[in-house]
Amino acid sequence: MEICEVSDMVFLALLLTRNGAGDYWDDVDRWVRNMYTEGQMTNADFSTRIPDRYLSASTAAYKDARDIALRSVGSFYGWTRANDGLMVFGGDDGEEKLSSPGIMHCCIANGARTLYHVWDSIASKHGDECRVHLLLNRASEWLDVYSYLPVQGRVVLKIKRAGRVAVRVSEWVTLGEVSAAVGREKADTRPEGRYVAIGGLKAGDEVELTFPVPERTLHRVLGRRPYKFTLRGSNVVAMDPSGVAYPLYQHQPTGKLVGKTCFVPSKRVIW
Repeated sequence: MEICEVSDMVFLALLLTRNGAGDYWDDVDRWVRNMYTEGQMTNADFSTRIPDRYLSASTAAYKDARDIALRSVGSFYGWTRANDGLMVFGGDDGEEKLSSPGIMHCCIANGARTLYHVWDSIASKHGDECRVHLLLNRASEWLDVYSYLPVQGRVVLKIKRAGRVAVRVSEWVTLGEVSAAVGREKADTRPEGRYVAIGGLKAGDEVELTFPVPERTLHRVLGRRPYKFTLRGSNVVAMDPSGVAYPLYQHQPTGKLVGKTCFVPSKRVIW
């Protein structure tokens, strides 16, 4: 599989949904939290984790001593399996080897473009109402979204300029089990399809939504290979069998809070 294909799926689902041609928020949520996220190189250790036995003479020729690992951070894998970031095949000598193309520019470009569209689609403003469509972290001029998924079923909204919010909860959440509070006070909510609406808000308010996160196991056959998936909500948290060249789903959320600088744009891009 190529990450550019996953990126195109995400982009098209967002485009169709935002233009009223369907409701594909749950599809986007699953794809982004799993294969799309796993397909991006977020640190420079990816090359050091590849076992030597998977490096053939042909792939070794592509090595570059000029900080190639650091220069690849942020890129996206070109060929992956469900459990492996690098494609492995049987060599002429019967031994498994890595496929020569591991990163391709179509995947890098499509992955980077879609990253913006996902971020831009997390929240939108309509009059005095801000709608949160994806429970992912996002800072905006209207509110900031702090998501604790998949460790906890908890989402905190810090209000800046929104008198009313409508938050979309995922398909695996039972609406009747969602609790809401503004500050320390329980808040009245109104369901609007998959959205939970809360009004009467002002700048400085902190809205908190909580709900159970179910854990379940799925068995699927992908590319004629059987896999066992363990999921918390929409997130795959374990996969059996594990990958061999560059195993995916190895860096699971721990629940530890990490402070990061938030980006709030000064201009809007219409797409």
